[in-house]
Amino acid sequence: MSSTKRMMALATLVGLAACARGVTAPAATEGQPPPAALVAHEAATSAAASGVQNVKVVNTPADWLAPVPTVAQGTTTVAGTLAATQSGSWSVGLTGSPTMSVSNFPSTLAVSFASPPSVTAALDPSQTVAPSSTFGNAAKAALVTVNAYEGRTRWYAEVTAGLTPGSQYVGLSNLNLGGKRLVIEYLSARIAIDAAAQFTEALAYVQKLDAQNNGIPRASVHLAPVLLGTVPNGSGSTAIFTANQSLRVYAEDGDQLIFYINTNRLSSDGFGGLLSIHGYLIDP
Repeated sequence: MSSTKRMMALATLVGLAACARGVTAPAATEGQPPPAALVAHEAATSAAASGVQNVKVVNTPADWLAPVPTVAQGTTTVAGTLAATQSGSWSVGLTGSPTMSVSNFPSTLAVSFASPPSVTAALDPSQTVAPSSTFGNAAKAALVTVNAYEGRTRWYAEVTAGLTPGSQYVGLSNLNLGGKRLVIEYLSARIAIDAAAQFTEALAYVQKLDAQNNGIPRASVHLAPVLLGTVPNGSGSTAIFTANQSLRVYAEDGDQLIFYINTNRLSSDGFGGLLSIHGYLIDP
C-alpha cells in the first residue's frame, strides 16, 4: 500500500512537470488510474480545441465615466456636441432655390478719389457714322428723333353762316385737305342776331358723305356764345355774341364742316355768323 501511494505521487509530479513544459505526460502504468493532473490537462486541451468562448464584461455605474473602448460597426449615433476642425477648403451646396437676404446693406456707396480721374475717349476708326452705319461689325439703321410739331402743317379756314328760310343760319365748307387728316384744336365764332331773338342752338360739326351723298356725322361741338353787346340798326338793334372753345376734332379729306345757328324767331337778312377754325394737317 505504501508503494502504491509513492507511485501515485511520482506520477502527479511528472504530470505537473509535463504541463509546465507543454509536453504531454506519459500514460499511467497498466492497471493503475490516471493521475488527476493528467485528467485536468486533457480537459483544458479539449475545451481549447472546441472553439473561442465569449467573454462578457459588466461595468458598474462608477465605471461609466471611463467606458471600455469599442470599435463602431455600421451606423453610429453621436449625442451631444461634436467639434469639427476645417482642413482645406470646404464646398457648400444649396438645394432648391432658397431666398437669401442681407441686412445692413447700404443703398448707396460713397466713392471718393484722391484726385479727379482722367478719362480719354477714342473713336474706333473701324466704325462708321451715317444714316446706315456699322456698329459692332453689324449694320444698324439710325433712329432719328425730331420735334413732333415740326411734322405738322398749320391749317386755318373760315365758315360764314347766312340766313336760310326760317330762323336758321347755316354755313357749309367742303374740306379739300390734299389727302391729309385735319386736327381741329380751336374754334372762334362771332354771331350777330336780332336783339329781340334768343339763341336756341349754336353748333359746329363734321360729317362725311356716303355713296348717295348723305351726311354721316363724325363729330359735333355745341358752342356757348356770350353776349358782347348790342348795336342799333335801322329797325331795331343787333345783338353781338362771341364764342371761343378749345377742343380736339378730326376730319378727313372730302368731309364737310358745318356751322349751324338757330334762334327762336324769324329774322330779316343781314344777320348771321362767322366761324374761324384753327388746326393742323397730319398724315392719315
